[in-house]
Amino acid sequence: MSDIPKAKNVAFSYTVGSGKFNKYLLWPSYKIDGDPSKIPQFGAGAGGVANDQNSGQIGPPDELHRLYKLINRCPRLQEPAVFLRGVKTAKDLPHNLGKAQTITPEIGKGYLNVTFMSTSSAAPDQYMQPPLKLFFDTSGACCMFAITMPKGSAVLPLVVGGSELSQYSSEQEVLLPPGLLLIYQGNRQLKVGTATATVHFYHAAPPPKVVVP
Repeated sequence: MSDIPKAKNVAFSYTVGSGKFNKYLLWPSYKIDGDPSKIPQFGAGAGGVANDQNSGQIGPPDELHRLYKLINRCPRLQEPAVFLRGVKTAKDLPHNLGKAQTITPEIGKGYLNVTFMSTSSAAPDQYMQPPLKLFFDTSGACCMFAITMPKGSAVLPLVVGGSELSQYSSEQEVLLPPGLLLIYQGNRQLKVGTATATVHFYHAAPPPKVVVP
């Protein structure tokens, strides 16, 4: 982190509130004539995987750049790793993000995630108690998904920094970068604590290269 100015600050800032980072990435292009310099500093809009619609800070872009740079400089995973994320409704699952209505995902199809995504290295049953209970509908058992990150992937393991890098260190947070293609692998009914939940599975991959004429 010492190579990146204010790296520890920007990592901690993300754990305090991811909205300002992801609102910037999701700001509608038609509202700014395709010019990112016109993105406002404050406003209401979709907040990414948490879908926060409240007004608040947006960006600034230099913080997003530092955070992405930090992830890109992390040591790569030495072996595949699986991380979990709980969401309150099916519309917040990766295959539904950015869509007007929920869809039935196709096995083998990739769904692009354009925001930073918080996941956890915690065991599934820890979603039945605070603080992870806040991100999982324990009564309706909806929804949970697991992302397999392949060997060589860059992730930001905030979990290893404890309270120095996270305001909520007990969430055991691992941050994934924007731009991942999440390839749907199917779902299963599995026990999460005392509940039976639908768990969706994805395999992460980089997006396909764009062929430039």
